Amino acid sequence: MDGVGTTSRDGTILKLDILQVKVLGQEHLPREIEGKAFNKRRFYVEFKIGGMKKKTKHCSGNGRLEWNLNKAVSFTNVDSSSIFEAAIYAKRALSIVHDAVKIDGLSDSVESILPPSYSQDTSCVVIRVLDSYAEVQLELHIKVTTAASLGADTEAAIRNAAKPVQDLRGSHSPQIPTDVASAAAGTAQTVGKLLLPVLDRIKPFCEAMDSISELHPYAKIAWSIVKGVYTILNNQLKRNDKIGELFAKMDSFYSIVGKDLMSRLGGGGSSSLIAILQRISVMTMECCSFIQLYISNLNASGFVAGALKNSVSSNNDRIETYCNIFDSLQQDFCDAIRVDTHHIVERMAEYASLGDMPHVKGASLNAEGSCLEGTRKDILGVVSKWISKSLGRQPILLLTGEAGTGKSAIACSVAVEFAALGCSFGFKRGIAERCNSLNLFPTIARDLAHFDDSFRRALCAGVGNDKALQTTSSLEVQFQHFIKNPMAGISRPILVVIDALDECGDAKNRAQRVALLRLLATPGKLPPNLRFFITSRPESDICSHFEDPNEHYIITMRMNKIPIESTSEDITLYIRTRLITDFHSKLEGIDEACCQPLAHASQGLFQWAFVACDQIAYPPTGRKPREQYKRLVQSSSDVGQDKLLDGLYLEVLRPLFAEDNEEGTIRFKSVLAVVLASFEPLTMTGIKAMHEALKPSDDDYDAGDILQHLGSLLSGVNDRDVPIRPLHISFRDFLTDEKRSHGFFVDEAGAQHSLGLASLRTMIKMLRFNICKLESSYMLNDEIPDLQKRIDENIPSHLSYSCRFWARHLDIASTNGRIGNPDVRRLLKAFVDESILFWLEVLSILGGVSPASPALETTAQGVIQHSDVIRDIAISTDGARIAGACGESGVFIWDTRTGLLNSSLSKCGGYALRIAFSADGARVAYALLRGTIGVWDVESGRNWTIAEFIFGLDSDEVVCLTFSPDGRKLIAGSNHGTVGIWDTSSGDASGAILYQSIMKCSFDCISFLSHGGALACGYKENTIEVWKWDATTLQLTEQPLHIEAESSVFAVGVSFDGRHVAASLENDTICLWGLPEGTPIGISVSMSSRTDWEVRKIVFTQDGSRFASAGHRGAVDVWKITPTGPVLEVSLQGHTDWVWGLAYSPYGRHLFSCSDDRTIRKWDAHSTNTPDPTIPQSTSSIVGVHISHDGTRIASVSEDGTVCLWDGASGTVIPSRLPTIVNEGTIYLSAMSRDGTRIMAFSRGMVWLLDFKGCKQTERRIELDTEYDSTGVFSADGSRIYITSGDRKVNIIDVDTMEETLDSSTGEAFPLKEFYGPPVISPDGAQFAVLSQDTDETVRLRTLDSQTVEEVSLPMLLHSSDQLWRWCISPDLHYVACELSHKDNIQVMRIEDGILQKAISLHFDDTSCFCLVFLPYTTATLLASAHGSDIVIWDLVSCNPIIGPLRHSNSTAGVTSMACSQDGMRLVAGYEDGKVLVWDVSVFGDSHSGNSVIPIVLSPEAAHALPHPEDILSPEVAAPKVYSKGNPINTVEMTRDGWIVGPEYRRLFWVPPELRAGIWPHRMKWDITGGEERIQFDLSQVAHGRRWTDCYVDSDLP
Repeated sequence: MDGVGTTSRDGTILKLDILQVKVLGQEHLPREIEGKAFNKRRFYVEFKIGGMKKKTKHCSGNGRLEWNLNKAVSFTNVDSSSIFEAAIYAKRALSIVHDAVKIDGLSDSVESILPPSYSQDTSCVVIRVLDSYAEVQLELHIKVTTAASLGADTEAAIRNAAKPVQDLRGSHSPQIPTDVASAAAGTAQTVGKLLLPVLDRIKPFCEAMDSISELHPYAKIAWSIVKGVYTILNNQLKRNDKIGELFAKMDSFYSIVGKDLMSRLGGGGSSSLIAILQRISVMTMECCSFIQLYISNLNASGFVAGALKNSVSSNNDRIETYCNIFDSLQQDFCDAIRVDTHHIVERMAEYASLGDMPHVKGASLNAEGSCLEGTRKDILGVVSKWISKSLGRQPILLLTGEAGTGKSAIACSVAVEFAALGCSFGFKRGIAERCNSLNLFPTIARDLAHFDDSFRRALCAGVGNDKALQTTSSLEVQFQHFIKNPMAGISRPILVVIDALDECGDAKNRAQRVALLRLLATPGKLPPNLRFFITSRPESDICSHFEDPNEHYIITMRMNKIPIESTSEDITLYIRTRLITDFHSKLEGIDEACCQPLAHASQGLFQWAFVACDQIAYPPTGRKPREQYKRLVQSSSDVGQDKLLDGLYLEVLRPLFAEDNEEGTIRFKSVLAVVLASFEPLTMTGIKAMHEALKPSDDDYDAGDILQHLGSLLSGVNDRDVPIRPLHISFRDFLTDEKRSHGFFVDEAGAQHSLGLASLRTMIKMLRFNICKLESSYMLNDEIPDLQKRIDENIPSHLSYSCRFWARHLDIASTNGRIGNPDVRRLLKAFVDESILFWLEVLSILGGVSPASPALETTAQGVIQHSDVIRDIAISTDGARIAGACGESGVFIWDTRTGLLNSSLSKCGGYALRIAFSADGARVAYALLRGTIGVWDVESGRNWTIAEFIFGLDSDEVVCLTFSPDGRKLIAGSNHGTVGIWDTSSGDASGAILYQSIMKCSFDCISFLSHGGALACGYKENTIEVWKWDATTLQLTEQPLHIEAESSVFAVGVSFDGRHVAASLENDTICLWGLPEGTPIGISVSMSSRTDWEVRKIVFTQDGSRFASAGHRGAVDVWKITPTGPVLEVSLQGHTDWVWGLAYSPYGRHLFSCSDDRTIRKWDAHSTNTPDPTIPQSTSSIVGVHISHDGTRIASVSEDGTVCLWDGASGTVIPSRLPTIVNEGTIYLSAMSRDGTRIMAFSRGMVWLLDFKGCKQTERRIELDTEYDSTGVFSADGSRIYITSGDRKVNIIDVDTMEETLDSSTGEAFPLKEFYGPPVISPDGAQFAVLSQDTDETVRLRTLDSQTVEEVSLPMLLHSSDQLWRWCISPDLHYVACELSHKDNIQVMRIEDGILQKAISLHFDDTSCFCLVFLPYTTATLLASAHGSDIVIWDLVSCNPIIGPLRHSNSTAGVTSMACSQDGMRLVAGYEDGKVLVWDVSVFGDSHSGNSVIPIVLSPEAAHALPHPEDILSPEVAAPKVYSKGNPINTVEMTRDGWIVGPEYRRLFWVPPELRAGIWPHRMKWDITGGEERIQFDLSQVAHGRRWTDCYVDSDLP
C-alpha cells in the first residue's frame, strides 16, 4: 500500500463518509438472478464496519449500477483496525417483501481505504475487485475526518475569533489565547465528541443575531466565548458527566432555536422575539464563562482543583440551574414566534398525514366562558385535588346539573387552568359537527398531537396516511388507535375536559352515543395516565352508565349538592360585578342592596342571573333598570327551579312579541327557525339572506328587525360577521318544546323544510357559470393564489351554506325517505335542470365535491314515487334515464341519478303495460292492453301508433317488447306464442309475424345476443321453448329447443351471451339450464321457506354472471351462477307489493325494480361486495406479435404456445381451430409470413410451423440439430424459411416439403461466434440481412443473397468489443438500431452502399430498452423503442421523440414484441402479462421540423380527438418542463392520482380511481385481447385551458 491514512492517537477516525459508489464491469454479472431477468431487479450496496451496517438506496437494473449519494453513508468513531466490508444485493423490482439476494462482495481493512498519510486531502477514490467476479470492481468515493484535520480547523477558527472579541468596546469577556494550535490538536477528539455538535448548532444562531443591530454585541460576545472554551478543553473532560449533560442540553437547545432563525427574523424580528434572543445570548455568555472557569481548574487526572475543589455539589446545582433555564428559554422562544420550531418540515408532513382525520374547529373550551374570578372556588379546588391524585385511580370525574347551573363555566375554567395537561371538547346541540360523537376522539387526538411531540409521532406512526382508519365509524377503533395506542409511550398525566355530554347525538345516531358512554364508563378501558373531566345534565342514560356507588372508577359530583350558600355567594359576586363594578356610571335605581335579592331569585341558576343582568342593564324600551329589576324578582317568586328559566324567557319575549299579535309571533318564529335549524351558525348577513328567501315578497321587514332585540338570549345580534346562536342550550330547549314556549314554539321539522326551501331558492337565484371568474381550467384550486379573495367576493356565506347543506335539510324534513312536497320537487327539478353543474363548481372551489354524491342520493333516496302502479321499466343505454309503463297514467321518463321527472306521455291511448328504449335513447316504444303498440319520439314529442290488435281482435297481451341493436326494428312477444316485428325507421305501421309457437308459449324474453343473433324464450305449463334466429336475415338458425321443467313455469329469462336459461317454477324453486343443449346446471334451489313466494320476472346482467328475480312478495333476489347451480347472494327488501319489472343498468352497477306500490327502486347491484366480473384471459408473456403486409391479420404467440388471430380491420377475433403448440420447452420467438397465412414459433431445438391458409389449419414441426437458440424469417413469398442459429449456421427450409434446400454446412464458412437474429428480408425478397458477433468480438451487419446465402458485400463493422442488448434492422436494410449491454442509450446507424453514413444516439429516461422496431413510414424515418411498459416513437432526422410514451395501464408488464403495419399507422405490441394492444402511431405533418400535429385521443376513433391540442401542449415553449419521470415528450398522460395532464402539469380532467385501470390509453386503437372493460372518451367537444368558458353559453344573452 501507498500509506496508511492518518488517525487519532487511539486509532479512531472521527467520521468516514462514502459519497459515491459505482459498479465497474457490470456486464459480467449474471443476466438472470434466481429466475428473474437482471433488468427487472433493483440493486443496493450494504457496508459494514465493525458492528455497524448501512446501505445505499435502490438502483434499477435497467441502467448503470451507480449511486450518487445526496446524503452520504456515514460511520462515526471508526476504529482504523476494523474490517471494512461491502456487498451488492439484488431485490425484485417493485416488490414490497424482503427478498434480497446477495450477488457478490469484498472485504478489506479500514486502513487500506484511507488517504495516504502524506496527503493533505481527506478524500480519495478506492477501487476493489469483487470476491467471486474478477472482472467486476467496486469504485468508492470516500471522505475521512481525522483529528489532524479537525485540529487545523480549530486553530484557524480561534485565531479568527480572538481579535474581534478583544477589540469589542465594553466587552468583559475573558482574554482568548491565540497560540493554541498544539492544544487544539491534542484535544480535538474530545471536542468532536462533546463540543463540536454545540458549535454546529450555535453558529447559525449567532450569525442570525449578528444581522440585527440590537443583537450585534451579544452575538459577538457569545460566539467568541464558545470559541474560547473550545481552546482549553482536554482529554479528561469526558470523565465529568455533569458538564457533559450541560453540553447535551446546549446541543438540544440550539438545534431548536437556531434552525431557520435567519428566515424567521426576516426584516428584524418583533420586539418580543428580540428581547428573548437577548436573554438567550446573555445566558450563553454566562454558561460558557462558567465552563471556562470549571475546565481551567481541572487537574491532569480530570478532578477539580483550586478554589472549586470543595464546591462540586454547588457546581452540579449550578449546572442543573443552567439546564432548567435553557428549558424555560426554549418554551418562551417557541411561544414568541408562535410555532414549534422543532423539525418544522417534519411536523408539517406529519400533520399532513393526518389530513383525513376529522377535526372540529372551535370545539375547544376557552377563557371567554369561564367562571368569574373568585367564584366556584370550592368545586375548582375539588377538581384540582382530583387531578393531582395518583395515576390510574378514579380517572373520570362527572359533574352533573340542570340547565343553567353553570356547568359549562366550570368546564371552561378547568380547561383553561389545566391547559398544560391536555385539551378539551365541548358538545353543542344545533351545530352538526359538535354533536357528533364520532368527532370527539379525532379532534382530541389532533389537539394532543399539537400539544405533545411524542404523542404526535406515535399517532402518525399508527394512523398516518391511512384514510380508512382515520375515517372509521367505530368509536372503539377510534379510541384504540387515536388515543390509547399513542399514549403508550407517555407517562405524564393527560387531562381531557368534555363539556355538555348530554348534547352528544340525536335521535338518528343514538346508538353512537350509547357506544361512547359504554366505552368511557367501562373500567380498564382508559390508559392509567388519562383523566376525563365531564359535565352533563343528569339524563337517565348518562347517569345509569356512570353509576359507581363506591367511586372506585368514577367520581360523580352534582351541582344541586353544592351548598346553596356557596352558590348564592358566587352568584351575588357575579351580579355585583355585572351591574355595579362593570359600569362606570351607576345604573339608575340599582345598588348593592339589589344584588342579594336578585341572587336569591336565581335559585342557584347562573343562566338566569346572566339573562337577568343583561335585561336590567339594557331594559326593554320604555322601562328603567329599577323597574325591570323588580319585574324579574317578582316573576321568580313562587316558581320552582325547573320552571324558572321558562318564566324568564317568557318575561323577555312577551314585551317584544306579544302572543296575541299573530303577525309578530309568526315573524319571530320564522326567523328563529333559521337560527335553530342551521347546521352551522349563520351571521346576521347570512340569516337575513336565508330568511329573505322564505318570507312573502310583500312583507316589509327583515330578520334583523327581530334579532336586534334578543341580545340577552342570542350571540352575535349586534355584529354583522359574528355567528348567531343561542347563548345557552336551555333557550333552544325552551323554544322547541311547545308545552313550555306556548306561542313562541318553533317547529324544528318545519324549520328543516323551510331551510331546505331557502337553500334551493338561494342556489337557483345566485349560482352562475364560472362564479369566481377563473381564467384557465389547467390549474388546481390550491394553485390559484387569490382564490380565497375570489371566494369572499363572489360566494357569500349563505350561498356557501346552501350548497353544502341543502340536501341534509331535505333529508330530515322528508317522510320515510320520500320528498313528496310539490314545491320542493319543483325547485329540485329547476335546480337539476339549470344549476346542478354550477353547484358542483362551487363545491369544488369550497374544498371538494365529495358531498355531491350523498346529497343527490339523499334527495333521490333510491326511490321514484309515482301516482299510479308501474308495470314495466326500461333503462337507456347511457344509464341516465329510466322509462316506466304506468298503467292508466301513461308513460314517464325519470332521471336515474336524482329521481326527478324528465318527460311524460300521459295520453298514449290506453293502459300502458310494456316499455322499451331504442339504442340511441331517442325513442320509447310502449305496448298497451289489448295489443296496441306505439312509438314516442322523446325529443320532438311525436307519438304514433304502429299496430293495433296486432294478434287479432281477441288480442293477446304483449308480454315482451324490445328494439334491435340498430334501433330500426321493434320486436314484440305475446302471451299466446306469437312474435311480431316492425320496421320503425320508416314510420310504416305494417309488420310481420316473425314466429308462431305451435305450443302457444308466452314469450316473456326476447334478447339480442352480445355476439350476434337473437333468442326468444317462452313457456307454457311445464315446457320452456327456446328458438334462435339470425338478427340480420330474420331466419331461424336452429330448431326450437324444448326443456321440460319439474312443474309449471312462472317466469323465464335468458342471458345476453346465450349460455343460460333461468326459470321460476310453481313448486317454489329456481332452476338453471345451459344452452344450446338445455342441460341442467347443478340442482334447483328451493324457496319453500318463503310464504306466498311467486316469481314473475327474471333478468340477467350483461355479462351473464348473475340474474335477478322478483314477484309477489316484493323482494328482489340476486343470484350468482356457479357450476353447482344458482346461489342466492342477497335479497333486497323495500317494495310492499307485487314487483312487475326489473332492469340492470348498462354496466351492471345498479338494479332497478318497479312495483304495484307505485315506486321504482334503485339498488346497489354489488351490495355483497362482489367484484366486477372480467373475461378470463391467458397471462402468459407474449413472445411475438405480427401484422400481415396488407394489414388484414394480426397474430400473437405466447410463451405457453397459445396462438391468437385477429381481423386487422376491426380488431375482432378470427375464429379458428389453431392448436396450442404442444412444446417441450418455452416458446421464445415467432415469425409470420407477409400474407399472414403462416406462423412459425421457436423453442429450444425445435421450429413449429402453423399453416391456416384456407381450411388447412395444420401444425408441423422441424427438429433442429443444434443446442443453441435459433431465429428465423419467412421469404418474401412465404415459400421458404431462413433460420439462423447460435452455432453459426443458416438453414433454408422449404415450407411445402419441410426439407432443407441447402447443405447445413454453409453456415460454417462464416468466421463468427453467433448470429444476432432474426434475419430481415429486403422488400423485393432478393436479400436478407442479419447481425453477427464475429470471432474478433466485433459486431457486424451481413447482407446475404436469399437464394445462394452468399454475402453480397463485405460485412459492415458496427461496434467493437461490445455485446448487443437489443437490436433491429429496418425493412429496407438501410438502418440498424441497437442498445449495448453496458449503456442505456440507443445507437442508430444509417448505411448506404455498405458504408456507414451517419450514427446517432437516442436517450430516454435513464431506462434500458426492451424492444426495438422500425416503422415503414413514407414521409419520415421513425423508430419505436419500448422501455418497460412504455413505447416511444422517434424521428431519426431530428433525433427527438415525437409520440409517447404509449403507456400500458399495467405498468409492471414490459413490452416483449412489436410489429408495425406497412402504412406506418398502427403499431402492435405484446406484453409480459399476455396483453396485445394496437396503437395509433400516425403523424400528420412534418415531424422533424416541429410542425407535426400530435392528436390527443382517448378512444379508437380519430373523430374523438381533443380540439385545440396546441393549448395544452404549448408548442411555443421551446423546452417543455418534464412534468413526470419518463415523459419528456410534448403530449399528455395520466398521473398516479388520476389527472390527465399535459406539459408543466396542465390538467385536462380527472379520472376517478375505480375507472383508471380501464381508461382507454392515449392513442391506443384496440385492446384486442380484451378481458376488461375499456372506457372511451369523446374529447371532440371538450373546452379547455383559457377556452374552457366556451363550454357554456348563457341562453338568456342575446
